[in-house]
Amino acid sequence: MFLKVNLIFLLSSIIILIPFINITTLAQPAFRSYYCENMATYAVNSEYQRNLETALDALPTTNRGLGFYKLSVGQGNDTVNSVALCRGDINRDACQTCLNDSIVRLRKLCPNQKAARGYYDFCFLVYSNEDILSSTTEIKFYEYLISDQKSTDTDGFNRALEPLMTKLRVDAAAGNDQLKFASGNTSGPGLPTIYGLVQCNPDLSEQQCNNCLENAISRIGEWFNGEVAGRILLPMCNFRYATFRFFGPNSTQVNPRPSPPIPQPPFLRYYCENTNTYTVNGGYQKNLDNALDILPTATRGLGFHKLSIGQGNDTVNSVALCRGDINPDACDKCLNDSIVRLRKLCPNQKTARGYYDLCLLVYSSEDILNSTAKIKFYEYQTNVQSPTDSDGFNRALGPLMERLRVDAAAGNDQLKFASGNTNGPGFTLIYGIAQCNPDLSEQQCGICLEDAISRIGEWFNGATGGRIFLPMCNYRYETYNFFNQSTTSSPPVLPPPSGMNYIFITKIIF
Repeated sequence: MFLKVNLIFLLSSIIILIPFINITTLAQPAFRSYYCENMATYAVNSEYQRNLETALDALPTTNRGLGFYKLSVGQGNDTVNSVALCRGDINRDACQTCLNDSIVRLRKLCPNQKAARGYYDFCFLVYSNEDILSSTTEIKFYEYLISDQKSTDTDGFNRALEPLMTKLRVDAAAGNDQLKFASGNTSGPGLPTIYGLVQCNPDLSEQQCNNCLENAISRIGEWFNGEVAGRILLPMCNFRYATFRFFGPNSTQVNPRPSPPIPQPPFLRYYCENTNTYTVNGGYQKNLDNALDILPTATRGLGFHKLSIGQGNDTVNSVALCRGDINPDACDKCLNDSIVRLRKLCPNQKTARGYYDLCLLVYSSEDILNSTAKIKFYEYQTNVQSPTDSDGFNRALGPLMERLRVDAAAGNDQLKFASGNTNGPGFTLIYGIAQCNPDLSEQQCGICLEDAISRIGEWFNGATGGRIFLPMCNYRYETYNFFNQSTTSSPPVLPPPSGMNYIFITKIIF
């Protein structure tokens, strides 16, 4: 039998004992221990709730190591920091089941608390509006479980346990950025076999892991003192020991990280903001690394990916949008290649944009991805060839683009995309597409496209091909078919017919 205790260390050094509330009415198994921070709550439908839902939806896809998950979403007081860690000896399916159960159960147990923790035997989940998950954060909470049975030889038991836990601490800390876990056993004359395991979040350094475990293990003499079983649970590290075997063989192999994909040909257009850069290994770079690792899994619609990570000046806003007529495999490849290529082209810029035919990627420290943000940059491509009847061409193009604008804006929160064609002067066919980020409202999409399409007369004026790229919307038209009518196959990236020459221009609006 085990007893569970929460110890809260306050600045005044007062220790408060909080009883464990056992709730067994939910479908998921009961936590070994859980805690809801009632001092900080959020309102229904608030920004914090939306960020929490986003974080916990995406968290199971953010594997940072073998069973380690970490994600921050939002900004300022609405930031949600979340972390989950599976025990190092369990397989992937058991880890996913445990994590999913934790998310469902903890949300029910702590329905409006900003900070909560839940611990199962095989995993734990923690989220908070505070940066309690940082390796440098002062430990305020010690969750521990003890047996109600003592060894008949307390001194002998402690003498055997101490070197075991020290060895496991050193072994776990010496792990790598995929796994910091160790398990083993020991015995002494007249003593039962003692089994133990220790684990750290793998993003801790060796020194940080050592410090966290050393702090926790140092409590054994005071809190356990001869108890035949015990454990301490912290958001950064944990340990457990017992006189029965409770773990499996740790046969997990750490595989090398896959090589990055070979990038596509050069972007049609890219831009690096050189007036705003970040320092190597700084907070912004770490958030950017996390954001671009997670972004391909942060799907907010059909081919739409959006994610914000970090706080204050270190916030990274990222968005990617695939063209609405391509299939998921082509979208994933385009996005992954965009991430690799844009990081190389803009190695220390906080703001960067890259455009391929089939997708775009934008990230920034500014909230330029907000639907209400003022448009500062217009990236556009125009064909220098003009039709023989420019006025007739413009008269045909205008109604086509207006129809596509209306149809795209009338889409849903999964896809706002429209394509079509119309007859131009002579025997010319004009093909066009229009697209918005699907999280825009119908009105916001219509306004964004209306603004961009209104530039046709000034910037293209009869050119037989053109496009404008914006982070929130884009359009393109040509006198040849460049899009696909079905997403079951991906359209080829068609070259323009011979005789067509294109130039790219960036317009900066003050």
